[in-house]
Amino acid sequence: MIYRRQIFLSTARLTFLATSSLVFLFLLGNAVRDALQLFVGGRMDVFFLLRMLLTFVPAAFAYALPIGTVLAVLAIMGRMAANGEILALETAGLSRLRMAVPVVLWSCLCCAVALWATLFVAPSATYGYKRQLQEFICRDPIRFLRPHTFVREFPNCIIYAGGRSGQALTNLHIWELGDGPIPETVLHAANGEFSMGDGGASLNILLRNGFMERLGAGKGAKIMNFDKFSFRVECDKIFSDGTVLEKKLRHMTLFELVAARGTWSSGAQSTEMGGDERRRMDRNMVNFTIQQNISTAFAIVPLSIIAFHMALRMGRRETSMNGVVAVGLCLAYYSISMAISWLQGAGSIRADWLVWAPNAILLALSIALFRRKFN
Repeated sequence: MIYRRQIFLSTARLTFLATSSLVFLFLLGNAVRDALQLFVGGRMDVFFLLRMLLTFVPAAFAYALPIGTVLAVLAIMGRMAANGEILALETAGLSRLRMAVPVVLWSCLCCAVALWATLFVAPSATYGYKRQLQEFICRDPIRFLRPHTFVREFPNCIIYAGGRSGQALTNLHIWELGDGPIPETVLHAANGEFSMGDGGASLNILLRNGFMERLGAGKGAKIMNFDKFSFRVECDKIFSDGTVLEKKLRHMTLFELVAARGTWSSGAQSTEMGGDERRRMDRNMVNFTIQQNISTAFAIVPLSIIAFHMALRMGRRETSMNGVVAVGLCLAYYSISMAISWLQGAGSIRADWLVWAPNAILLALSIALFRRKFN
């Protein structure tokens, strides 16, 4: 019983340390990708940046826990094998099956935590993180207008300015985006001014000496020159509660997914697909999201068992090598799951059932490793 407690507690401690380190790395990566440029440019204060990153912690934890668990199993069992402790236990008559009991128990506990995180906490955290970022933009959109930068923070357009002269931006380009890859309207002006009106409820835009070009699919472009052109955009139309951030399936909790199974629609239009067929595919996409979240959490158990066997076989105590193996195992699983997710659009294939195939393969492999050892 002493060795079981030692393996269990050692694996638990290292899982906590590895997961915490990975969460920090994920937070750092998201900060660099989404918010660090805004912070360095003086458009975001440090307190708001920290609050945003703390909001993302549960989502980062859900991604980091499987890798942290596999890394802990590899490191602890690899160190024991390298130090000869596994050989001593086998000489004392203890089978690898009994040695694997604390590893399986700990992986089952991590699986339960990951299940709770992926189904409830992570989707809400991810949506809250992205929502806070866009609400920050909504409060003062002008701060994001900087020269020599393609400003993409606005949901419906891209803005580029070649320079600044006082409060005005010079050599200004605005592309109004539509549903397709081609912009619907292109605005170019020698200079332009942006100001907030109605107490921040609207964005006033004044353009001078330019032209506006309207593009249409299958139609000729319409060009209009102007000396002065002003218009106002209501901020609630750009950043309304319903369109600040579309709540996609990956942002929904389990209860929201179950409630949306009969009502959610992808919004895709197809002349070759009837309404019933479209609704069936939408329902299958919701089912796939639910099954994918559950299967990702359950993958911790077979991955940990395979890591247990690999650690005893390699007998490496180096943390760096174990980290590479752990990341490789998890990336292989995630790559297969991602490849299966590409089959969601195929109506003849039930991707929500096929998503369990990687788990079944891993579980069969882990059982085969035990059988090979004892036969």
